[in-house]
Amino acid sequence: MNGDGTAGAVLLRDHSVVFDASSLSLTFSATVEYVGNSSDGNFNDDSNLGTTYWVDFESFSSVDGGVSAPGTCANRRSSDYDGLSFGQFWKYPVNPMALETMDTAERMAYPPSNWSLTAKDCNAVVYERTMSWTDLTSCQDAAGNALISVTETAATVLLEGTLFVELVSPYSMSSSGYFRTFPVLQQDFGIALSRQVDVLASTGVELFISSVMAYGRDDDGNYLLTVLTQSADYVMLQMDDVNAIGTPDGLSVSVIETVNADCLMASSFTCGQIFTATIPAQCPDDATATDTVDLSGKYQFSFTPQCRANHEPAEACNVFMTTLDDTAGKVVLDVSASFQDACDLRLFEVTFGGALTFYSDAALSVVADGSVPFVIGQDTIYGKVTVGIPSDEEGARYQFVGVSIENVYVCTAADDVDLSVDADAGTGGCLSSLIDADGPYKVIGVGADEQYQGTTIDLGANNEAAFSFLTFDTPRESIAVHAQLLLTLVDESGSRRRVRRRMLLQEEAAEGNAFQSYIGSAAVQNAESASDPDDIDGAAAAFSVGATSAMLVMSIICTAMMMM
Repeated sequence: MNGDGTAGAVLLRDHSVVFDASSLSLTFSATVEYVGNSSDGNFNDDSNLGTTYWVDFESFSSVDGGVSAPGTCANRRSSDYDGLSFGQFWKYPVNPMALETMDTAERMAYPPSNWSLTAKDCNAVVYERTMSWTDLTSCQDAAGNALISVTETAATVLLEGTLFVELVSPYSMSSSGYFRTFPVLQQDFGIALSRQVDVLASTGVELFISSVMAYGRDDDGNYLLTVLTQSADYVMLQMDDVNAIGTPDGLSVSVIETVNADCLMASSFTCGQIFTATIPAQCPDDATATDTVDLSGKYQFSFTPQCRANHEPAEACNVFMTTLDDTAGKVVLDVSASFQDACDLRLFEVTFGGALTFYSDAALSVVADGSVPFVIGQDTIYGKVTVGIPSDEEGARYQFVGVSIENVYVCTAADDVDLSVDADAGTGGCLSSLIDADGPYKVIGVGADEQYQGTTIDLGANNEAAFSFLTFDTPRESIAVHAQLLLTLVDESGSRRRVRRRMLLQEEAAEGNAFQSYIGSAAVQNAESASDPDDIDGAAAAFSVGATSAMLVMSIICTAMMMM
């Protein structure tokens, strides 16, 4: 340390903290002088004191336990110190190029770790590590305290921390209780993401809406969370760099796969996109009535937004883009889930059926068979879904506790368009790329437009759910209605326990929930055409809306997807 300039400048050759927006990660790098033993200086000039570099997100001065008590993200592992004497903590090869070939116990001044350690030449080594947002937020000290802070406000999600590189030497090789430290680098860092909560688009609707479409299981037994995002103002999200930055306690997201990177509706004002997150949580093979996997809580996903090409006007999108943080340029969307899988119920193995019927009266007594179309701006469309459990042996195990309406979408499409729902991907129906450009319209559910006056109706029946909405103007004389239901069931064992179910009251039973989708069509017309029989017949015939064709049962979005 007796060179030209300050001691720190001699020890630190180079350093950097580089942000990668696509992976939402930081790469930390520090090039330091390769040093060996040191001396007491004025007290003793013999080089008999060990030295090491401490690289972590906490200062060595705050550590209780010395170099053998690092946190989870330090440049050393506590397990490597097991069985070593204090003197062995400071061993090192004279030639830094030999680090990779040395036994761990022979290189503890430069111990192996998740930080890459590379000899740059005979006098310098490079510590480097790339860490994602999730990696950083998992960093803890030896006592389990978080080292990286995450602060949420209505406008931002801010991750902050400090990188410490310090030279550490014992006060005496015969005592492990006191150390000398020298600060080499103290670098603050942070990532700021825009948190778009209750942000309105230029038309007054929510700019971003995120909702759970389905829960599923993959071939390995992991859970799949399928999410629909809807972006207004001709904004779309880059699905190739979506990252999970927050999950409920005890859970993680291992893989995020894009179902559709482009908008479901290519020319619509609103862009609908779907992705699936894999959650590595599993039921045990010998599951009992007390085994439950709980995925409930708030998930947070970050996206890079962009203005969609070839769309005019794009002023609203351009204005929104100027509000983003210049560094990250990302938005964070919250997805709330309430889901428990009672492992012994095996509801993922059951397929449900049902029917959607339209009515023209609140009492649900007059079936809308298409002979009299609904009048735009005047009539209310009533819909009822009746769900039945399969009559086979598997279905006989379950009884309905209740059925509720989760979401209702309305859209239009050409006569020859197939709006069936893909049971695996969750696409189709009013979430299809084949619908007309102005849709879909969300009339019931989170983010629904109030002008449609959508509401759910309590029927008092455990296997039926009803809804209504005001007839509104659309590009065609017939509309498709896409309803998503939440089914809640109890198995025949009658085992009792309290579980939380999304959008329903709690029940004391071993229950499971499932999403299921149905789609039907209904005829509509303008008020001035209501008295013209020719228009009425044409509207009805064009979509052949009769008592049976108005009950088009679609496949389950994800087979027996449970939600509690």
